[in-house]
Amino acid sequence: MLKPLQKVEQPVLSKVGTPQLLGVAWYLLLGLPAVIYVLLTPRWSLDLDEIYTLRDSSKTLLQIFGYEKPLYYLICHGLLKIGLPDPLAIRLPAAIAAGLLAPVTYGLVRRYVSYQIAVCTAILVAANPWYFQLSQFGRFYSLVV
Repeated sequence: MLKPLQKVEQPVLSKVGTPQLLGVAWYLLLGLPAVIYVLLTPRWSLDLDEIYTLRDSSKTLLQIFGYEKPLYYLICHGLLKIGLPDPLAIRLPAAIAAGLLAPVTYGLVRRYVSYQIAVCTAILVAANPWYFQLSQFGRFYSLVV
């Protein structure tokens, strides 16, 4: 004899759990300084080291590939070619890297360690003045620091 079919509840995809909302909130909260920094960057004048970055990034691609560490100069070269103002084009790669470090750190630590340690680590990274001071310079070492 056949049994009557039972109705199986399908999961609702629109429901978002509390941990997921908190994760999104952390990414937004920790990424907000990057947005503010990118908006304020063109107002500051270039430092002496950044003038060298501007000079080196303005050269031809063949000359840039001759450098020992060409990645930062290639990125700045592309940003200058699309017409961004000089201070923004020189500092934007470092600003993006600095702004993404806290959310990326949070995501990695949460995945491999725990939620509580991830929150503490992300706050420490986001509040580290030394890191953000160095990330304001438009030099190739800004991506590494």
